[in-house]
Amino acid sequence: MQQNTYKLFKDPIYGYVQIPEKIVRQFIDSACFQRLRRIGQTSYTPLYPAALHNRFIHSIGVYHLGKIAFESLKKDVCKRYQDCKDLKWNYLEDVFETACLLHDVGHAPFSHSGEEYYLTNGKSDDPLYELLKSTVSDESFTQDMECYLENTKSAAPHEIMSVIVSIVSFKEYFKDSESKSLFARCITGYIHQKPNGFEEYLENILIKLLNSPIIDVDKLDYLIRDAYVTGYDNIHLDYTRLLNSIMMQKIDRGGDDRIRLI
Repeated sequence: MQQNTYKLFKDPIYGYVQIPEKIVRQFIDSACFQRLRRIGQTSYTPLYPAALHNRFIHSIGVYHLGKIAFESLKKDVCKRYQDCKDLKWNYLEDVFETACLLHDVGHAPFSHSGEEYYLTNGKSDDPLYELLKSTVSDESFTQDMECYLENTKSAAPHEIMSVIVSIVSFKEYFKDSESKSLFARCITGYIHQKPNGFEEYLENILIKLLNSPIIDVDKLDYLIRDAYVTGYDNIHLDYTRLLNSIMMQKIDRGGDDRIRLI
């Protein structure tokens, strides 16, 4: 049996980040990922001259935190729930961690400052939304996306573009609508509005681990990283303890089981 070989990326925040060479060759060495070296992470540079970090190292950091979060969640679920044995863990891990790595490849030049140019009218029939639906090509995803649009809670334009760019650029990876849908949900934050079974509840948790209105691995990395490069010493986030404390909880509401992340 052939063992995985890894490449090490030296990160000033986490030390050495270990990534399988297969992932490096397939995604990181691609043109669309390498361009992130030239996309700034923040607009703080006029005030903090050392804040010269980019979306490339941020994406590596989010991937690293995503791996920690996934392993913690899997450990908790397998320890406490019988449903664990029926889950496709390798598939869930692969798609979630790929979404963590590629979540920012759709950023425009000048990062957030330019992303509004992706939109034509910003309404539910905007060509960008139509392109997302046709690219993912999954009826369930389309229904949930339209539900979000009706409530004016669309994903950010750069998130939508990250999904589109990734699926178009890595066709050999996205071979079915199932993987496209979960990948797109993780980046855009579009959860299953009516989860069908334990696995879709778990997928909703994975989605929120990458894109949540409160805290997620994306926000964790940029809060820690931005504070580090700007020299802003008044914040310290113990990401190791936080991510290793992830638990999934079932809530019985009068026979209607709900599952949430705590």
